[in-house]
Amino acid sequence: MNLALAKQILHRYWGYDEFRPNQWEVIQEILSGNHTIALMPTGGGKSLCFQIPALMLQGLCVVISPLLALMEDQVNQLNKRGVKAMFIPSGTPKKELERLLDNAHYGGYSFLYLSPERLQDHWIQSRLSHMPIVLYAIDEAHCIAQWGHDFRPAYLACSTVHQIKQAPIIALTATATPEVVEEIRTQLNIPGAVVHKTTFARTNIEYQIVKTQDKWYRLKQVLSDQPKSVIIYTNSKDLTERLADELQKNGYSADFFHGGLSGEQKSLKLNAWLVDQTQIMVATTAFGMGIDKADVGLVIHYQLPENLEQYYQETGRAGRDGGKSKALMLYDDQDLGKARDQLAAKKVDRTFIKEVYKHLHAYLRVAYGEKPEGSFLFSMRQFCETYQLTESKTSQAFSLLHHYKIIQLKEIHHPMAQIKWTKPVDIELCEQNSSPHIQFLGWLYRHKPNTNPWVVDIKNLASKARISQKTLHHFLQILHQSDYLNYQTKVEDTEVEYMVPREDDRTIEAFLPSLKPLMESKQKKQNQIFDYLELTQGCRMNYILSYFGEPSNVVCGMCDLCRAVDLPSLEQTLELRKTIVRFLQIKPLNSRTLVDKIEAPEGWILRAITELLQEELIEINRDNDYSIK
Repeated sequence: MNLALAKQILHRYWGYDEFRPNQWEVIQEILSGNHTIALMPTGGGKSLCFQIPALMLQGLCVVISPLLALMEDQVNQLNKRGVKAMFIPSGTPKKELERLLDNAHYGGYSFLYLSPERLQDHWIQSRLSHMPIVLYAIDEAHCIAQWGHDFRPAYLACSTVHQIKQAPIIALTATATPEVVEEIRTQLNIPGAVVHKTTFARTNIEYQIVKTQDKWYRLKQVLSDQPKSVIIYTNSKDLTERLADELQKNGYSADFFHGGLSGEQKSLKLNAWLVDQTQIMVATTAFGMGIDKADVGLVIHYQLPENLEQYYQETGRAGRDGGKSKALMLYDDQDLGKARDQLAAKKVDRTFIKEVYKHLHAYLRVAYGEKPEGSFLFSMRQFCETYQLTESKTSQAFSLLHHYKIIQLKEIHHPMAQIKWTKPVDIELCEQNSSPHIQFLGWLYRHKPNTNPWVVDIKNLASKARISQKTLHHFLQILHQSDYLNYQTKVEDTEVEYMVPREDDRTIEAFLPSLKPLMESKQKKQNQIFDYLELTQGCRMNYILSYFGEPSNVVCGMCDLCRAVDLPSLEQTLELRKTIVRFLQIKPLNSRTLVDKIEAPEGWILRAITELLQEELIEINRDNDYSIK
């Protein structure tokens, strides 16, 4: 294999003289025409594993990526280096889309970035089938796995690349357990894919778990001497806003980030953080894939992550400059209960899935045995309000229905409308009519006579009809009122398409055997997080490596367990416990006051408090004060 040419390209476009560990091995697999799965930690150079061979093969590499910002950043970086690359933004009108795809086909482009939602489009698939594709790169490939931590139903469309045009596939991810790797193989239909794995060990991150009854106090403690950028993860939009507000009131440079923000708001907040106008970003998991800042010195989990994959991925945003950094998790007894409740709220059983499927038919008015042509506009929020369902649990049920190809879901990121014919239209009579809206009716029926219902992009339809969007809306309203068609103007968040005829229980029973192990897997993942929190000996990095299937006896020497060699003796522990009880017999006190009053290492005091709580010799009240029980 031509290592000299690969190094020449590496130096020419990226300025490096040597590959990082495992990169050349992955590149060799692709050049040999083999399907490949590359497991590399965040910041480990995954992108070069498909960019170098694509340039060597001198064709088009189609990259499937989950985030617009991530695609835009990679395309900009490639273009700056003189490599022709493009991405297709959501909401691109069809005429513009045709122009972009023509450029990708005939313009000498090396990389075309698409979202998985775009790949679902049959018209896009048809256009791709005529292009000189030499490689498919599936980034963040764990999103295709129902067993993974970040399942995204649209990623199942990646399995269709075999029908588009045959070419090697490389699936890349930084967080995949052995079970997820096997599901990636299965879903992408690449059973013989070679797995190349770089160690998951992070040698510059100090992992620390702190159990405390005063998280706010401990948070301010660790932030007070942190000069670098910080990310604080929470599990709710509301808490990100409240916590950022409290930090600002206490003089910190902080902002919040969550999925409820507009695209423009997200960009402004992210850019301010990237250029150090903001030091601390308080965020939900929406501040995730594609967030790349070299000098993050501290990642804090203020609430428990769902599983170790999510935790490992988020802590990996620290220390990308190679400098020493810290990953801190703060938790209390209430967090454990909340996590159990949240998981229970998302668990679905056969009865619930059947109920959601039944409500879907009623909501969309689909008769038994029918398989409607086209797709429906759908609002998850409105659906849940109509049938008084929990949105998180209902979303899980819809994901399963999509996963098992009973329905297909497509996210909508721009204004759409739904049109349904209510009666046949005489095109000739329409063309002879002098009324503009009737002439438009004839034109519309000529273009879409048999599709019912059908979803349209308002901007694109107006462009095709050569009228303004305002005029289009006016015409459709008149035709709706005249009962020629049904025009639904609500902007929804999802398109739903039936993949099989409605057969109620018979449809659902086909995949129910796999439901129980899936729910058990989610419970197991939560238990592993709890076990990780409660480790008292060993090494945290070693535990994480074992979780990802990497046998290791490594001792990181930095985590709280590795550094806890200076533990109190039994006599010292007993004396501390007596001292704590003596103070609490006088009056209730919080942990911060006890630490201030007792002359002993803080960790020793907190450990003694935990023991007293577990033995139910003391208790904690609503004000987070401890007292004798």
